[in-house]
Amino acid sequence: MFFLVIAELARCYVLSIKNGGLPCIENAVETTAKLVNSEAIRESVELYKDQMSRNVSLPTDTVQQLSEANFSCQRDATALFLEKVVFDTDDKCYQELTVECNNPKD
Repeated sequence: MFFLVIAELARCYVLSIKNGGLPCIENAVETTAKLVNSEAIRESVELYKDQMSRNVSLPTDTVQQLSEANFSCQRDATALFLEKVVFDTDDKCYQELTVECNNPKD
């Protein structure tokens, strides 16, 4: 993952020079963080949905079973997210992950 981040930073920096602009490392870092964090959210939501579909057969016998399965899947998705996320100092990406897991689109 580290090498992908460095490669993306270099790409942004070179692209800025190529386009006649002044390279700004801060802009390159922000752009890279957005890309990395979007991918972290996507992978984590995918893990959550996959685990829920494999571990939960609806209807469950009790609400407690569904709640426990949801908690376990969210915990795993959050762990994956935290391994991959960068510079989420304001927790916006974490909040987006939480919304995605709590309101699946499919």
